Amino acid sequence: MKTFSVSEVNSYMKRLLQSDPLLNHLSVKGEISNYKANPAGYAFFTLKDSKSKISCVLFSNQMNKLSFSPENGMAVTVRGNISLYEKSGVYQIYVNEMEASGRGDLFKRFEDLKSKLEKKGYFSESGKKKLPFFPSKIAIVTSSSGAALRDVLNVAKRRNKTVDLYIYPSLVQGLYAAENLSENIRLANTSQNKYDLIILTRGGGSIEELWAFNEEVLAEAIHFSAIPVVSAVGHETDFTIADFTSDFRAPTPSAAAEICFPDTEKLLESIETLYGYMGKNIENRLKSLEKDLRANSPKGMAKRLLWRFENEKRDMQYINGAMYSSMERALSKRNEEVCSLLESLKRANPDSILQKGYAIVYNEKEKLVSTIEDIKTDEKVTIIVKDGKIKSRIISIEKETR
Repeated sequence: MKTFSVSEVNSYMKRLLQSDPLLNHLSVKGEISNYKANPAGYAFFTLKDSKSKISCVLFSNQMNKLSFSPENGMAVTVRGNISLYEKSGVYQIYVNEMEASGRGDLFKRFEDLKSKLEKKGYFSESGKKKLPFFPSKIAIVTSSSGAALRDVLNVAKRRNKTVDLYIYPSLVQGLYAAENLSENIRLANTSQNKYDLIILTRGGGSIEELWAFNEEVLAEAIHFSAIPVVSAVGHETDFTIADFTSDFRAPTPSAAAEICFPDTEKLLESIETLYGYMGKNIENRLKSLEKDLRANSPKGMAKRLLWRFENEKRDMQYINGAMYSSMERALSKRNEEVCSLLESLKRANPDSILQKGYAIVYNEKEKLVSTIEDIKTDEKVTIIVKDGKIKSRIISIEKETR
């Protein structure tokens, strides 16, 4: 029997597949899973049904012809040919055409459960617990042999060796995985270790491989956990029910570790910086207090009081001068007014008239006689002159004509 190389076997198998007329013009229906688009313009995905799956590749010239964007869980019909990729020995469908025909069963189950739990408030932001700034004990619920655990441990070793880690080995896929994960979360909640945080994680995979994280039993365990739960399931583009229910969703296991384990080196740097700021602030405060003490010493207070006394003295002198000037002006004005009044009174005084040689005449009714109408013939009158009174009688009255 001739011995062949691996390349020869793969080349032969490829020729066999290409020579089959059925496999060269094939139409297959199924559900898209593990869809990954490449920046170069082509995409890889798995086409599956309830029992099997097959790999598919879609190149850029065919992608540009699509009228929709392929997504995981979408039911489609593809047309193309089956061939073998010699380098890896994997046979796959090379898709020429693809039509959307609805959502797949798994995707529908995912959407139905998501809608149900959302109505029950499992995803509400108000119900999510805050993550501790510096946890001392963390429970990790994951596969003990998976890459996710290695990623978390590597980041923890690099960032923070002070946190105690407790691993709860769990099934992360398969029929009993969801119940096993849920039980471990409940065990962590009742542990005597009193964990500050739970990390629920596993590496990437297809929707089928991640399905345990889309089960209601696990969502309930996360929702009713008294300990904050960080979910880090699959790759950044993978979203599960566990991600929506958890208190915080990290895109990858490594990212979860970055979030949960504070970097001790950076914290020490921050503490040193704050210590420097604190020392500077204390120094400035002491200088300010020293300045206040000097200002409030007996000598300093005496100096301030003397300055204040001199300042008040100057103010009083200014006020006193202003008052004196104001009073002087007011008195001078009042003196002038009094002199003017005295002069007016003097002019109006009857005595001043009498001193000039004039006389004042009063009738019998002691009324001042200012006209001949005020007296009658034979009426007694009193004449007042500057040095006495003259009693007289009216002999005749003559009216002056002008």
